Amino acid sequence: EINIYGNNVIDIGQIVNIEIPQQKPHSGGTPELDKVWSGAYYVVSKHDAIDKSGHTMALRLAKDSLI
Repeated sequence: EINIYGNNVIDIGQIVNIEIPQQKPHSGGTPELDKVWSGAYYVVSKHDAIDKSGHTMALRLAKDSLI
């Protein structure tokens, strides 16, 4: 499950691409992506929260190596 800024385009049943940086020290520039955890995820469920501070979403995702 991840929490992100609200996006009306994302919905249940879609496939989203998640980019997760490697968890190792780097010396500036763009960090390399984690090859195991980055990639295509299927949106299983979502919860929208809208309040005075803005719109956020909690997404429950499922990773499948075949997507």
